[in-house]
Amino acid sequence: MTKPLRILVADPNQVARQLIMRSVTSWRPAEFAYVGTAAEARAALSTEGEAFDLMFVESELPDDAGSRLTKWVRIDDASPRPNLPVVLMSAGFPQEGMKTAFHAGAHFLLQKPFNQSRVTAIVDEATSAYPNFIVGPSYIGPDRRTARRPIRQDRRHAGSSSVQIVDDPAGYALEKDTLIVVFDYLRLRLSRAAPELFRDFLLRPHLQQAIHNIPAVRERVLARVTEQHASLRIESEALALGADANALHRMNGTALQIANTTSTAGFALMAAISTSLHHHTSGAYEISDRLVRFLVTHVSALGSAVAHRIFDDGGNVGQSIIATIGVAEAVFRRSAAAKTV
Repeated sequence: MTKPLRILVADPNQVARQLIMRSVTSWRPAEFAYVGTAAEARAALSTEGEAFDLMFVESELPDDAGSRLTKWVRIDDASPRPNLPVVLMSAGFPQEGMKTAFHAGAHFLLQKPFNQSRVTAIVDEATSAYPNFIVGPSYIGPDRRTARRPIRQDRRHAGSSSVQIVDDPAGYALEKDTLIVVFDYLRLRLSRAAPELFRDFLLRPHLQQAIHNIPAVRERVLARVTEQHASLRIESEALALGADANALHRMNGTALQIANTTSTAGFALMAAISTSLHHHTSGAYEISDRLVRFLVTHVSALGSAVAHRIFDDGGNVGQSIIATIGVAEAVFRRSAAAKTV
């Protein structure tokens, strides 16, 4: 007989509780615990005993946001199982709210009002297909890079030597240049392991080494980007004084290095700026005063991100920087196109 799922529902709404309970128990055994606040949820998750297999969380609890509770599950020492599947529920998810929820480490978003089929589909996937778990300088949580429609700002690169794959979290040693640690469930999948083994694959002590390494990783990446940014500034100043295409070529290579490093580390704002800078130093445009001013805008924006230690997307300030570069790009491209006519 299938072992009952243990599901925690953090939602003061009785209707939502009952609908989730009926949806799940209509097709498989399940045991439910209900709480109405984030504090009660933390207490339930911290209590010794049989672990929960899944948690549903209302995005706006009376005492805290559901996204902050989700982040607590991922990073707090009092949370015993950082890989607990979390479903964040809301009556409306604006784009910014979705990004916040995913950045906190939610596995799924569930729009209210919801129906039984949607709930059963989520429960089936959440309890049978654990995604790999990422620990990095800007994100700790489930790997969503294989999602059908990932949030653009949340994409991460995995093809780097700075990414260390771990298939035995109870016994691993961090490699010298590791930026990202990916705890990989492949071995369990190949062995067709029981659901309980997936649930217990990653416990809080397993993450300590990777999490304690994050401050050092940030400083290492920041030092590297700071040095590379200094080179960009020198080359951009040389261009302003009439340097030839070699300076542009050197900027292009440096921007690519920064883009690769910062995108791997999850530094979304720095990665976006340096990626745009790499594109516009590729030689597709002739060197002109307008191009030089446009490139200086990128170098200045990147310098601000480095100086203010913006390790994520920068929030509203970061969006404003990217929007400003986008507007400048549109003007620059129109000017470049006009010259070719």
